[in-house]
Amino acid sequence: MDELAVGDGKNIRYITTSHPGESEIEVVRFAQKFGSGTESRVEVVRI
Repeated sequence: MDELAVGDGKNIRYITTSHPGESEIEVVRFAQKFGSGTESRVEVVRI
């Protein structure tokens, strides 16, 4: 799944994580605190 979303890793635009057993709000809060070094936003994608 990650390779489909981000390609070969040469142009890193997305960071994907998995959080089984956690609520959506817990995961969003985690993502908002996650430091990526650039300005970013949190987007929830359901597959």
